Amino acid sequence: MTNKKNTPMVWGYTVIGIAILFFLFSFAIPNSVVLGNNLMYPIVSGILAALLVTIVLKATASILSGQRRFFDSSVTQILINGLVATVAIWIIARAAVYSGFGLSSFLYAVILGFVISILHYFIYEYAGKEKR
Repeated sequence: MTNKKNTPMVWGYTVIGIAILFFLFSFAIPNSVVLGNNLMYPIVSGILAALLVTIVLKATASILSGQRRFFDSSVTQILINGLVATVAIWIIARAAVYSGFGLSSFLYAVILGFVISILHYFIYEYAGKEKR
């Protein structure tokens, strides 16, 4: 098996997975995770927020790629990506007027950040593998 972890297909899967996760959280807890506002449809705001989080995760992966010996453990990668995703989600949610994505509490940003980090890890590890 060869690894193709940094392809646009893997990052496309990540955007789709995060968008679906945002929609699921929005349906499960509608008073705490809000998609859409008076300027944006919910589907557009969910995809936009997912795209922004994916761009931040891609930038983090690029920055940390030279430091793999320090971040070799998968648990360490999940923790770092979880922290980065939490901060990104919180900033996107604070700009809800522009992004259409809102959160009622920082706790939901932390939960979403670490769920997204685990999702990103599995997509990055398993969607990027190709059989010979």
